[in-house]
Amino acid sequence: MEEKWLRRQAEWKKSERTEREKALLQQKQSLTKRFEMELEEQKKIIQNNSCLLGRVYEQEREEFQKQQQIALENIEALNAKIKALENELNEKKETLNAIASSLHKTELE
Repeated sequence: MEEKWLRRQAEWKKSERTEREKALLQQKQSLTKRFEMELEEQKKIIQNNSCLLGRVYEQEREEFQKQQQIALENIEALNAKIKALENELNEKKETLNAIASSLHKTELE
């Protein structure tokens, strides 16, 4: 009788251990699945953010290039005005020098 009892007790302990192992395995699988799902969600979020940042970067880069082109055109226009003003100034300087020379000759005569 005692032998039967010990055998049943051993089977009961083995069954209990098996049940615990099954429960732990299910819990592990559930946690692993949840972790993998959360990981996939994070990957999607990161990928979406990366794409969004890429688009924003491209838009800002294009806007900067437009501004740079406008600035270069303005610089070219200003340089052309400076050149024209320098030419006009040189012509007026030559005219003034000619007048001053004539005036000086007239004073000497």
